[in-house]
Amino acid sequence: MSNTNTAPKQIPPPQTGQPFAAVGDHVDKATAVANAKFKTISIPHKSQLEIRSRINILRLTHIDDRGQGIGLEGRRLSQLSQAGKTFVLRSFAEEMNSTLNRYGVINKFRVIYIGLKASGTLKMLQKRILGVFGDKYKDIGNADDVEERVAKYMKLFDVELLIIDEAQHLEGISKDKSKITDGLKALLDTGIVPIVMAGNEDSLDFFTQNDQLAARLGDAMELNPVAGNSNEQKVMMKSFCVNLGVAITAKSIFKHRTDFSTPRMIKGLRAASRGHVGRVMRIVGVAVEQAARRNADNVEPYDLANAVNTFAIPKGYCQTNPFLI
Repeated sequence: MSNTNTAPKQIPPPQTGQPFAAVGDHVDKATAVANAKFKTISIPHKSQLEIRSRINILRLTHIDDRGQGIGLEGRRLSQLSQAGKTFVLRSFAEEMNSTLNRYGVINKFRVIYIGLKASGTLKMLQKRILGVFGDKYKDIGNADDVEERVAKYMKLFDVELLIIDEAQHLEGISKDKSKITDGLKALLDTGIVPIVMAGNEDSLDFFTQNDQLAARLGDAMELNPVAGNSNEQKVMMKSFCVNLGVAITAKSIFKHRTDFSTPRMIKGLRAASRGHVGRVMRIVGVAVEQAARRNADNVEPYDLANAVNTFAIPKGYCQTNPFLI
């Protein structure tokens, strides 16, 4: 009778450096430098560029409608956590706020980005907006006064677009929901500023329970994963992974070239992230730190396997480790 038992898969052995993290101030400093360099990497991706285009079209469509009493539109995006939406939104705001507007000047308030951290009320959101403008009296005044100042500053500083990220936090407690919805609708209905609202998968509840607001936000945008088996999607994921390895090498983060172009690397990153390039970046970011801490010459399958075990699986990105052998 044949033995059908198979040995459990294991993490591939390291090819360079040492198996475990080194300790010491010099290691800490080198790892911090590696992390900082990695965070400067930006790899354009088709689905992210499509979201950017949709947002920019919204901005341009209503650029002359603001302040005219004409109802404005918005857009919404609900996406799995850490799929890359925040990167797209923040990058767009930073780009707009650091380039010349139609009058040939730089307006750092051209696009306002608000990333919510916890559940709150409409007034808390409005105070966050006032804080962006440097309002020293943001904590003073009743609801109507705060609302008027938000509208005033939007016009005064020529804000072209308001982005609210992590919108699931706006769901709040029951008595606050209608106020939040009415306040956001007012910015659109009175022609103050177009709005983009984004959140994780939990934000779907906020939008479905506020159908009037959802109607004003138009058709939902999607940051699609590259998870299909079509040739186009395979080429897109391969291109992203290859370019990421090239970027890590170009930043001189490690001594030797980091190569993500092999089928093993591409399939592994795709499976671990379920095709979400934002998650690929986060997994590789963890692997970069681990490789730097053990003084490796580049990011190896060993580092990616450990990153999946310690980060991707606990985060729910995947259930099994595609880098095990």
